[in-house]
Amino acid sequence: MSDRRAMANKIGLLSVFCSLAFWLWACLFLFIPMSRRPEWILHVMVAFPLWIFLWGMGFLLALVAAGVGSRRWALAALLALASAGIAYWLVSGIEW
Repeated sequence: MSDRRAMANKIGLLSVFCSLAFWLWACLFLFIPMSRRPEWILHVMVAFPLWIFLWGMGFLLALVAAGVGSRRWALAALLALASAGIAYWLVSGIEW
């Protein structure tokens, strides 16, 4: 039983990392000197399929973790959806 719980916790933590990867990248990107140039938005647009993939994986991994172990990992699925929604809301507010 503890092996299933440990596996569910590892899968769940990977789900949380996938869900929050965009925000980690955004925080790190603020410290890169290139972010002060107008071309920085190209990095966001090129990486957009990557973020969709990571949010999707975060959602699916959370569901797997909830199925294998504790149902509390189902809340991590909401984290992936909320992260994607908030990022979309922020990026769509930028005037191109």
